[in-house]
Amino acid sequence: MKHRNLILCTGLSGFVVFVAGVALGWFGFPVIILREVRNGVVLANDSEAFERWRKLPIPIQYKVYLFNVTNPDDVMQGANPIVQEVGPYHYDEYREKYDIVSEEDDTLSYYENTTFFFNQEMSGNNSPDDVINFLNVALLGSVLTVQKQYGTSAFGMVSTVVETMFIESDSVFRAATVRSLLWEGVTVINCSSSKFICDMMRNQLPKTMVESAPGVFDFSFFGYKNSTNNGKIQNKQRDC
Repeated sequence: MKHRNLILCTGLSGFVVFVAGVALGWFGFPVIILREVRNGVVLANDSEAFERWRKLPIPIQYKVYLFNVTNPDDVMQGANPIVQEVGPYHYDEYREKYDIVSEEDDTLSYYENTTFFFNQEMSGNNSPDDVINFLNVALLGSVLTVQKQYGTSAFGMVSTVVETMFIESDSVFRAATVRSLLWEGVTVINCSSSKFICDMMRNQLPKTMVESAPGVFDFSFFGYKNSTNNGKIQNKQRDC
């Protein structure tokens, strides 16, 4: 009888240990691991997680392809455009946060600076000094905006303004280096002779247009993103 009770107790003990092991495996260990992971990514000052969050250790790969119109003069005479895809132009995008302040409710406020550097190795034989012919989007955009608001009857006035303001206004195409078109800017407008027009321009500039000198406006696709920030950001620590 005692032997039978011993076997029964041993069996029950083994079953309890088995159930406890299963419960710990299914519920206990994941909770412990999750807690440790959370502790590892808490954005505490001077921690590794905080430093990785503050400044990305590995750059984001930014790849650009462009279309080069190889026969712009023929197009202006009525021919169909011949378009050549060029690229890729690889850039390393670095992000770094600064002026970081810990606020109430576990909130962090900060600014984030974004900077792009050309990666020659990833770009192969492509160079930021490659010259391409592109549509003068500033010129076309201005003409289409006037047409939409005032109709084709305003084209006579627009033609005079275009010839006065726009650089190389005799064509809808411009030639520029990839570096200028993407980042540094291509001068497309000079309205320094008309203060009224310049004032109107300043109030309606898109991000892609900047005033590089009084009355002189440059266009670039991404220049406004480089070495800049988008203003103050606020995030809960768990969302960072």
